[in-house]
Amino acid sequence: MTGAVGAAAQGLVRLPAWRARTVLAALIAAFMLLVARAVYLQAVKTDFLQEKGDARYSRVLEVRPLAAASLIAMARRSPSPRR
Repeated sequence: MTGAVGAAAQGLVRLPAWRARTVLAALIAAFMLLVARAVYLQAVKTDFLQEKGDARYSRVLEVRPLAAASLIAMARRSPSPRR
């Protein structure tokens, strides 16, 4: 070897072509499954995503009138800030 370093010396090993094709096919299949799931959820089962969005952003909180009145009363009793 004059100046070139062999692939084996660098730790690079050439894998069989069938293995590369198999890995590529598995990645493409996984991507297609993700696309199919997205289309299914957005086009076929739209109520599922709508319910999830409503659950996250639509909240109903009960405000008790007594609690609100006591907070206002406490705010009125507190001394005003000095400048």
